[in-house]
This record gives sequence, C-alpha cells and structure tokens, in this order.
Amino acid sequence: MLTLLRDRDLPRADRFEAAKAAAPYVHARLAAVEHSGSVGIKRATEVSDDELAHIAAGSSEGTAEAPIDPAQLN
Repeated sequence: MLTLLRDRDLPRADRFEAAKAAAPYVHARLAAVEHSGSVGIKRATEVSDDELAHIAAGSSEGTAEAPIDPAQLN
C-alpha cells in the first residue's frame, strides 16, 4: 500500500485511496479515556501557608509537611 501511495505515476485518486487504506496501519488511533478522579479547586485565599510552601518547593501533594520554612518564601 505504501508503495502505491508514493508512486507519482499513478493517478492521484488511486494514491489517495491507498493512503486511506494504509492509514490505520501507519497512524495509531487515540483511545477515549474516562476521567475517574475528582478535581478539587481551591482559591489562593483558601490555601494554607504550608500548602503554598509545598507547592513552591515543587511538590504536587500540597498537604504534607512542608520541606522548607514558609518564612523563607516572604
């Protein structure tokens, strides 16, 4: 199929049909994924200093004990 779609001597319509037939084998389809978690949104005024320090330190947790002193961030 790839040889056909790359053959410039063939009519464009034939090459197009060969490309359509080859596409599923060349390009993977994206699978639908259902989100199974919850998304919590907090306003900046609702986040504690410890959580902000954790975020600033590069953590995605935000609730564990901060690895740095929050006073260092001011």
